[in-house]
Amino acid sequence: MRVHLHNDTNAANFAALLLRIGDGQLPYMDEPHSIEIPEDLGSTTTTTRQLIDTVYLNLKDNFNNVSWLMERAILAPHNESVREINLALLEDIPGDERMYKSIDRAVDENEEILYPAEFLNSLEISGLPSHELRLKIGVPLMIVRNLAPGIANGTRVILTKMMDKCLETTIATGPKRGEKFYLPMIPLSPSETGLPFQFRRRQFPVKHCLAMTTNKAQGQTLKVTGLQLKEKCFTHGQFYVGCSRVSSNANLHICSDDKTTKNVVYHEVLC
Repeated sequence: MRVHLHNDTNAANFAALLLRIGDGQLPYMDEPHSIEIPEDLGSTTTTTRQLIDTVYLNLKDNFNNVSWLMERAILAPHNESVREINLALLEDIPGDERMYKSIDRAVDENEEILYPAEFLNSLEISGLPSHELRLKIGVPLMIVRNLAPGIANGTRVILTKMMDKCLETTIATGPKRGEKFYLPMIPLSPSETGLPFQFRRRQFPVKHCLAMTTNKAQGQTLKVTGLQLKEKCFTHGQFYVGCSRVSSNANLHICSDDKTTKNVVYHEVLC
């Protein structure tokens, strides 16, 4: 649907290729679910830096343009890759940086001696902001909790002012786009961690979103997308979701060491 809504002469070919990816019809290699990335899927790079410079061309000149920022993103399968790309992009944005550190505690007071704050600070949990949150004025952020009507998990905002216990932002997506919103530090608890204990992190409920996980990008339409595939896709439909955020292969840029990835498709789900 995204493809056919745009008057691209190559739309039919790109749409057909996306459907083959989604249906798991590309030929597999010897390794389970492994495929060669089709040459006509998009342009390719071999380094993360090349991918960043392609997707965010002239970032220093354009980071004040909210529309320009909101129409592009770099997607990756793993949180660690997303974090590294966001920090690299943060360095490219001009301005002074400020760091906010969370307060982490075990929920059960009897476990605090077993799980000291230093250990909890080191944990990077999906859906939680980092212990050390590095910010600059103008950086786009994604809210990771439902906070108010129209301001939900996944809403993107632009940071406009940094204060000691509050962040002033402008909402960049959704029904309240253009409105100011003040973000407080709040206690956050991860829903599923696989850890044998529960802990609470008091931090601003945001993450950087110049890069995001492929799963987090579901439902979003972008003009320019970069796919960081140095780590292979690993879940059903993940490769398809990353490729289908754009309406043209001219705006899809893929970073891969060997031009292969995994296209995990469970055909029984599609029946």
